[in-house]
Amino acid sequence: MGSTAGGIKILRLVILLKVVHLVFIRYFLPREALTPLKLGEEVIETEAVYNILTFVFLYSLVLVSSSFIFMLYGFGLDNALFEVSSALGTVGLSCGITSAAMPVLLKGVLIVDMLLGRIEIVPLFILAFPRTWVKR
Repeated sequence: MGSTAGGIKILRLVILLKVVHLVFIRYFLPREALTPLKLGEEVIETEAVYNILTFVFLYSLVLVSSSFIFMLYGFGLDNALFEVSSALGTVGLSCGITSAAMPVLLKGVLIVDMLLGRIEIVPLFILAFPRTWVKR
């Protein structure tokens, strides 16, 4: 939960699975029934769930778009997903694509992916907004 590595943390994955479970449970309950999302004895607030869903959506979007760029250069889906997910997760593994001879654009994609994985996606996207830099 407090890992400094990139990627989707286990706590986020558990909460997402709880959300899916809760969606299925609510189909069998009356519409008026209140069913809070709980993790153990702690109630998970709706805003926290939205934040997790946003992060997972952005993570998936970055993963797919970065892999697509690799596939445009002729690499297979499996190798592209492996390289990009390794960079996003700040794992450091490679299937042999990453080398000094790799095209500059692909190096840039992996550098951005490593930054997004290490610092996390939302803070870096906030940093890119002009309102962050302009004084009010």
